[in-house]
Amino acid sequence: MEELLPSLEKDMLPHLKAKKTERKRVWFATIESAYILVQECLLEGLSVLKEECKTAACQQEVLIRSDMDLILHSRTYLEGKLRASVSE
Repeated sequence: MEELLPSLEKDMLPHLKAKKTERKRVWFATIESAYILVQECLLEGLSVLKEECKTAACQQEVLIRSDMDLILHSRTYLEGKLRASVSE
């Protein structure tokens, strides 16, 4: 929005041919419309990003579970080996 406003101001304001109050009204309506458009684009991008994050989180969860299963299996195996060597 910070980059858009100066561009709009430079391109639009000189072409507005009306009384000062009307120019202000049109300018504020333009700013409001631009803000709404930018907000919609950002919200759409945010929704896409959230979905990507959810997908990535699910994939990471699968990896973590498989790694955790391997860690627990290794721990159980080592505990058994240690118990067997201590009892000998």
